[in-house]
Amino acid sequence: MIRKETHTETPPHSKRISVRAALRRLAWVIVFVCVVSLAITGFYGMPRQVEMHGYARMTHVTAGGVFAVAMAAWTLLTAHRHRFSGVNWRWLKSVCEPDDVTRPDTAKKCCYWVMLVSAVPLILSVTMNMFSWFTMEQQICVVRVHVWSAVVVSSSVMLYVLSAVWSRCSGQFERSNK
Repeated sequence: MIRKETHTETPPHSKRISVRAALRRLAWVIVFVCVVSLAITGFYGMPRQVEMHGYARMTHVTAGGVFAVAMAAWTLLTAHRHRFSGVNWRWLKSVCEPDDVTRPDTAKKCCYWVMLVSAVPLILSVTMNMFSWFTMEQQICVVRVHVWSAVVVSSSVMLYVLSAVWSRCSGQFERSNK
């Protein structure tokens, strides 16, 4: 009996991703969806000075809790990938020079850390405002901290997405020029 050997390598176009990578991507999608829904429900009434109520408030509060958990999970899964190396620091030092813009992932890393640092007062301002530790004036200040932290988190998420797209596009451009 002759046995035929079968070659079972996976083709190059069908990459298998690890469980950790799948969880990292899922956490990022959840963070992104939560930030978008929180921004829509939170900033919608601000120009018209309308207080949030009804379904908007319910959506905002629910998405806020999911955002806190997803942001913690995403941080645990991606912080190592977003640490700064010597190349990033050199790029940051010479960012004013127009001919040295070859490290777009540095902008992505900066947005990542700004997002994480500003998410802490965002989450804590809501949590601390639930308790009766503050006077009315202090609660108003805590709400202002929440609003400005939300502006920074929303902006850094948008810049993170743009820098990720820029990084991917410039990487493809560099590979096509080689």
